[in-house]
Amino acid sequence: MVKPKSYMLAFFHSDDKLQGVPCYTFRIAEMNSLEVSQRGLRKPAQLFNNRSLEKLFVRFDSVKFFLTRERLREVIIRS
Repeated sequence: MVKPKSYMLAFFHSDDKLQGVPCYTFRIAEMNSLEVSQRGLRKPAQLFNNRSLEKLFVRFDSVKFFLTRERLREVIIRS
């Protein structure tokens, strides 16, 4: 459950030709610090385009998309 007026950061792969994608875990270390650890590779489960992500997060107040150089869709959602 997401608290009201809070933000969520999510990453989605956008390249449909990938056979394996890296799997990461994220941990908030301090107020301005995020620890990222790679956990290996896995097969992509499902790909989302911007429209399908908008539908997925339709009940939230705001959804912003950014495409990274690594072809990841970075999504910031506000509840």
